Amino acid sequence: MQKLCKIITFCCASIVVNTTYAVPNIWEGGYATMGYSEYSLSNKKNQTITVACNEGAGNEYDHSFYFYPKGKNGKNLNPSTISVLFDNKKTAYPPADNRLPSTTRGGANGWINFAEGISKARSITVYSNNKLVGTFSPTAQSVKSVASEIGKCRPVGW
Repeated sequence: MQKLCKIITFCCASIVVNTTYAVPNIWEGGYATMGYSEYSLSNKKNQTITVACNEGAGNEYDHSFYFYPKGKNGKNLNPSTISVLFDNKKTAYPPADNRLPSTTRGGANGWINFAEGISKARSITVYSNNKLVGTFSPTAQSVKSVASEIGKCRPVGW
């Protein structure tokens, strides 16, 4: 019985430790995990976008973008269906399986457009299959101190 209580306590503690409670509209991240730097932004609805920049995972792995409509602990939408609008004027397409990898010229141009757009944007609107699914309004300070690092993430192999 005592062993069962310890297991339950450990599991509950693990769940609490792994749950992300991000402050809305503040870019977080820059930490590296297995060769990637990750940058995340949540909104007031607890929706989250994450950009993963390959800075050492190897040339066979590309950058990534994730949109979590129900928070980071939920399921992400397929990036192949997503388009992103920056500051209501510039549309970009995040990396996805059916898009050119950033190791190709076309894919590299797409990545640069996406990375530079998201690194400066004060308004980020996410669409999936042409339907609005999320809006984010990062603070100027978090754009300057955190998101600006995404713009420095160059195409894989460059």
